[in-house]
Amino acid sequence: MALAVNWSPLVGWTGREPDVVTVECSVVTGFELAAQQEVQDRLGVAAAAIVPHQGRVIFDIAGSQLPQVLSLRTIDNAWILVGVIPQMDLTGPEDETLERLIALLPDLDWPRGLAAWRRIFNRPHLNFDSDQGIDSEPIKRVKIIGDEGDTSPDSIPSFRCTCYRTGTGHAFGSMDAAKAIGGAIQDKFQWRVRMKDFDIEVVVNIDISQVYFGISLTHVSLFKRNIEHFGPTTLRATICSSLLKLANIQPGDVVVDPMCGGGSIPIEGALGYRQGFYLAGDYHELACGRTKDNIQALVTRDNKGLPIDGFQWDVTSIPLKTASVDVFVTDLPFGKRSGSKADNRVLYPRVLLSMARVVKPNSGRAVLLTQDKTSMFKSTGKFSAYWKTTKHSYCNIGGLAALVFMMTRTDKMPDDPSSEGRPASTS
Repeated sequence: MALAVNWSPLVGWTGREPDVVTVECSVVTGFELAAQQEVQDRLGVAAAAIVPHQGRVIFDIAGSQLPQVLSLRTIDNAWILVGVIPQMDLTGPEDETLERLIALLPDLDWPRGLAAWRRIFNRPHLNFDSDQGIDSEPIKRVKIIGDEGDTSPDSIPSFRCTCYRTGTGHAFGSMDAAKAIGGAIQDKFQWRVRMKDFDIEVVVNIDISQVYFGISLTHVSLFKRNIEHFGPTTLRATICSSLLKLANIQPGDVVVDPMCGGGSIPIEGALGYRQGFYLAGDYHELACGRTKDNIQALVTRDNKGLPIDGFQWDVTSIPLKTASVDVFVTDLPFGKRSGSKADNRVLYPRVLLSMARVVKPNSGRAVLLTQDKTSMFKSTGKFSAYWKTTKHSYCNIGGLAALVFMMTRTDKMPDDPSSEGRPASTS
């Protein structure tokens, strides 16, 4: 059963501090703590002012810092909250409950939400006053005439209302709530309704017996970046960033993805965690080609170099010097779209042993993502002398329940430390 959000550490949504706002960010379920750490590191938000919840992080921030929220690399979408009702009975008849939800609209902090929206989006042609409330006359006049006499529909904001609902016992569905509340917003503001290419998205979250409202600060999910040439198992950039955050990249670290596919993880590292140097390798010729093309596309776009290089190699015999790598971060084959679980039970221990040779003893570490948990657990005995699992955590990857394994290197060396693997070709 889903748990309700704990609002007590947050004050922005209450309006008691006019310069503080409360922001909700969606993240891939399982990576909430990575996002929380990034909010602390990049935005300077105290841990006490961040509430990690299932698939999201919610935190207080100064209104002037709102544009910086969109620079976070582990989040998918962001909203500013304009109203929170921590406890509300939503178990009544459908019509009655929807009427009570609609009755909340006049008390929402619309001026703060619309002011935040204007900080993010440059839409000077839109004619509404962000300092007015929902029932104020200047907003209602938007339907008829603008301040300069402009009656063009293009000067009237368009919007969409979306509802996300969890929990049971509700007599209404998400679409029912979105339709009723969206209709009430349209009646009050006289904004145009548009399901696509809208200006403003009002989001209603109904969690069990609490309700909160937000205005979206993103029109396109932030994971849509970096990659132009996709493979069959390309990871979202936000997942890659979360894995790298968990790896705790330090200045000067050599970071390797030995099964890089299209290069999603090392490319995200080279862009967002530039304190390290990244090596991308794969055995498949098409994968190496995609990595090369993705790197070149970014270099051309930004007109600057990146701390990354690519190779074609055999992951079971990585052609790097012994103890030359600081960190491995990789997405292991799930045995779904690529390979099989039977193959993984042979592949996983060979990969871990190959990695153990080239990573630095004691200080070396690895962050490994896989959905094939069984193969990993069954293989542990074959590499446990060289790798110690410090933690493993659940995450949701495209609807699949996966695990992230965080490992540290022991001081023991593999039996054949002189083997340097087969030569690699530069991609």
